[in-house]
Amino acid sequence: MALFKQQSCSSPVDGGERFEDWLLAAGCALITFLLFLPFARIGVDPHHDGVMIKPALDVFHGQTQFRDTFNQYGALPTFFQSLSMYVWGPRIFAIRMCTILFYAITSAFLYLTYRSVIGRRLALLSVAFWIVQSHYFHETYLLPWSSVYALLFQVLTMYCVAKSLRSGRVMTWVFLAGVSAALSALGRTPSGGIVVLSTAVVYCCLALFLRRRSYLANVAVFGCGFVVILGLFWLWLIHAGAFTECWNQLIEFPRSVYIHKVRLEPLLSRIWSALWLTAQVFGFLWACRHWRSERHRGAIVVGSLSLVTFIIGTCVWRWEFGVYGWPFTIALFALFAFSLSAKKLVQKGYNREDTLVLSLSVAGLVSFIQLYHSPGPATYFWTEVLAVGAALYFIHNFGGARWNLTLFTLALFLAPTLVLKGRTVWRVLRTERLQFQGASPLEGMRETDDRFHHLQGILDVINQYQQSFGDRAVVVEGRDALYAG
Repeated sequence: MALFKQQSCSSPVDGGERFEDWLLAAGCALITFLLFLPFARIGVDPHHDGVMIKPALDVFHGQTQFRDTFNQYGALPTFFQSLSMYVWGPRIFAIRMCTILFYAITSAFLYLTYRSVIGRRLALLSVAFWIVQSHYFHETYLLPWSSVYALLFQVLTMYCVAKSLRSGRVMTWVFLAGVSAALSALGRTPSGGIVVLSTAVVYCCLALFLRRRSYLANVAVFGCGFVVILGLFWLWLIHAGAFTECWNQLIEFPRSVYIHKVRLEPLLSRIWSALWLTAQVFGFLWACRHWRSERHRGAIVVGSLSLVTFIIGTCVWRWEFGVYGWPFTIALFALFAFSLSAKKLVQKGYNREDTLVLSLSVAGLVSFIQLYHSPGPATYFWTEVLAVGAALYFIHNFGGARWNLTLFTLALFLAPTLVLKGRTVWRVLRTERLQFQGASPLEGMRETDDRFHHLQGILDVINQYQQSFGDRAVVVEGRDALYAG
């Protein structure tokens, strides 16, 4: 019996989306928006909120990025967040709402990307799985971080790559992929570099496995799209007199501060959880697949062991196992999907489905390079965005492409994560909080009693200073840029 049943992507021949696909994409966006919306006003992080709102406020008040204000995370987030202040006012709530909107748009295009590769039902399931992995369901603060904005263009890049492999207008979509990759780099420089690398690796892998040099030409066209946008950005910097400061803030400062702070210990300590969880899922699927065959006795033993060890692992490691085990498990299953797709392409030649799955899995796996500096719940969520689709494609097909088994397996092994996150969300939303009033960046935000009075006390001191000495700049020597806003 073959390991995989060939699954049809059930889409139009030209690779275009049907009207119902756009409706489903809009539904994904709306659900994401509504799920993240309750966190928009909860909590204030003087460091992360401050780092993002300070340049956005400066641009909102007419200053120029990099030349007049410090910005180490990319031009696009500041641009979009300053625009959001015209709608919600110059405050943290505005950049939080802008971030939620970007998450919603990302979910829509993530569905369309998955839909182009693995079909409609698996695409919907993969988007739902990715949203459940969100760190906002077990952390208090909704980070308006630059990675969220780069994430949208990372997904758009893969969407364009998938379209280039499905439609007749190949070079147009490849060029647009380069444009999207450049916008990802303008969202967050390291993320953009990883998007460029992953796309180049995708086309090089296809050229290698399919022995078609034409895919290497795609890399050149992709590079042209990237250079065009980056060149326009550089011209604007030169015209604004901000090129040198932009280089210092986006390249030199991170290189001098962060390049030597590679944190591998958290990654290594959590790989064990991933290997454990992968083994249990793998064993359970194998057992379900063979329990009616001549291997039924072995299937019963393997399935029972998988369930027992999973329960034991959940009880012993609890939070670590439930929350941190899945990202690397997703990476491992995406690696399996890559290996099998590559093997079939080498042995049998071109097949559109295997080509698309290989592309998605490669892009998803390369994205995990982002964990080199700051592995944590937020980074895991952003990193695994493309790998989820490839992982669930493998899980579904390894289980014999039976939807009941796929849904039951995911529900079973996600149960500890869902319980842990559900309890955290319930506790966070039920916590009594005080709301900030008055004209300040914190207006409308809600904090616990002790945090509220702590932050309000600092705001009162800053206001007294400005009343005594006029509208002078407030210099912050620490890492919390919020107080300079």
